[in-house]
Amino acid sequence: MSIDYNLTVSPVVSERAALDYVAKLLGCDRHYSDPDAAARGDELRIGALRTGTEHDPEMSDLLGGETETLKIIFHPSKFLTEEADARLFAEMIGAAVRFFEDFPDAKGTFTFQGEEIYVQRLGDEGIVLDERLRGAEYNREGALDELLAKYPVRQIDQVFL
Repeated sequence: MSIDYNLTVSPVVSERAALDYVAKLLGCDRHYSDPDAAARGDELRIGALRTGTEHDPEMSDLLGGETETLKIIFHPSKFLTEEADARLFAEMIGAAVRFFEDFPDAKGTFTFQGEEIYVQRLGDEGIVLDERLRGAEYNREGALDELLAKYPVRQIDQVFL
């Protein structure tokens, strides 16, 4: 099974615009258009798609009844070193936060395997980071310290588990 991370948000931009935005942040410079919008870098492949929420009632509820979502899917290479994996994880968290900063109407979550929420912006609460990101397993070498100092950190309800 491949590992993926998902930034699932209210559809505030097109799939292509979201893909181009995140790909630029993460250095994925090779772009493809068929069959899905995708970009690739040496360590990461990114895809973007718009989906209905009829099979994802929890996400629909989190987004205030949205019937569609924009999903940006991050597929890290399975051949990364531990150091590269730690760096890339921090960069993906940073890209999710930056997306929420730059698209203020976007509500949504950044998750591992579509289940464990690490970052969210829902309702009027603003950007919130999950408290697990403070742990050494996630915040290796202090890579997330700046974000952890800037945004509220609390235990996020894990509604997908």
